[in-house]
Amino acid sequence: MKIRRRLLWTGEDSPFPVHLRILRSFVMMRIGLWGQAMEELERAVAEAKTAGDDEMLAAALEHLGNLNVNRGRPDQGEEILTRALSLFRQFNDYRGEAKVLGDLGTCCRRRGRYREAEDFYRRQMEIASLAGDRNELGLAAENLANLCLYQGDLEKSLLYFDQSLRIAENSGDRIAICTLMINKGNVHFYQEDYRQAEECYRRSLEESLALGYKSNLGLALGALGNCYYKQGNLAKAGEYFTDCLRINQELGNRSGQAQALGSLGMVEMHSGRQQKALECLKQSLEDFQCIKDRLGEAITLSLLSEVYLKLNQVPMAARMIDQALGIARDINLGHHLPEFIQKRAEICMAFGEIEQAERLCREARALAETVGRREVIFDCDILGCRLLARKDPKAGEENLREMLLRAASDSESARLYYEIFRITGSEADRTRALTSCRNLLERGQGLFWAAIMQELENGLEGYK
Repeated sequence: MKIRRRLLWTGEDSPFPVHLRILRSFVMMRIGLWGQAMEELERAVAEAKTAGDDEMLAAALEHLGNLNVNRGRPDQGEEILTRALSLFRQFNDYRGEAKVLGDLGTCCRRRGRYREAEDFYRRQMEIASLAGDRNELGLAAENLANLCLYQGDLEKSLLYFDQSLRIAENSGDRIAICTLMINKGNVHFYQEDYRQAEECYRRSLEESLALGYKSNLGLALGALGNCYYKQGNLAKAGEYFTDCLRINQELGNRSGQAQALGSLGMVEMHSGRQQKALECLKQSLEDFQCIKDRLGEAITLSLLSEVYLKLNQVPMAARMIDQALGIARDINLGHHLPEFIQKRAEICMAFGEIEQAERLCREARALAETVGRREVIFDCDILGCRLLARKDPKAGEENLREMLLRAASDSESARLYYEIFRITGSEADRTRALTSCRNLLERGQGLFWAAIMQELENGLEGYK
């Protein structure tokens, strides 16, 4: 890798050399000032071009492309990153090349183009190895781990995270360790091993406190909040999300603030305080729109649709999910698109639009198979059975019992027993569903199952 021996000052009227302007934009991105960071990077690109410095231009383009991807402008981001890659290759900057390959992989991953993403990440690993750059090698392993996590291959994801963690520990990179412990915790979180997940999140929290690494401290607090949220401890989850919000407000991190408000909105929604949930989510939506984070905007609109459904405001729910779908289709959010379509199918069912619901359910399932969203496939299959039961209850029941034979986890079995009881209303099916839910509650999986338990104990009769 080349080492620059000069600093490019952009002129007497400019207070920063280009490389410092890039670093300044990086700090702005970390604290959520994405609009200012974009302006800073666009100036850096223009000034590097004027000076004819292709090396600095490549560095500025890499940051600008990455920011465009993060702000929900993947087409522009991918185009800019491709230009940066070409420049880095011209002067054999292996580290720059490896970094851009990782960025392009992440761009593809977010759009559901997983095979392309894997190709980019593996080339990133090869180039980093060729350059002898252990840090970039660790980033490549982390990228592959996140890709496996998105595709539901949790065991492989854990192996890659451990590889990346070993590299960070051997090099004494405590900043990387902070981030990796959250990511490793996420694998345990998706495995529903909340004890292990919490251990990872707490290690990240402690390291962040020791380093004064406030931006990661906010992430660790949010992750711990999610852990308690999924276990049904809404009060504790709310405390962590509130602390996460406070940290991000202190940093001026509009992105982190928006995410924390969205999390608090979910807590309020599941606590039965729908108006308060709407307040949090509307503020979250405003923040995401302000920083032009279209991914965050789409996810928040999807959450708002859930709240409006709980308030029985079905037309508003439809409006929110349609806006989320518009964004997802516009910027090709391959990972989230099947989930949003499945939610729209649920709303069509609430409207009594059965044929439209069936069509959307099939579309969502096909897309979920393409991007490896197993949980969405499962939800689509259940919705398909519920739609069938509207026409033929016995056929819907039989399909659910066939799914039960293929259930991949105890939580899937419990959900299926519950859905079967909703159709049959039989005491035997209610008992099976109750037993499964109690077992999950005893293992700390409380949020979803506590609500179902209440329905079952009240003796819900027949299909609804």
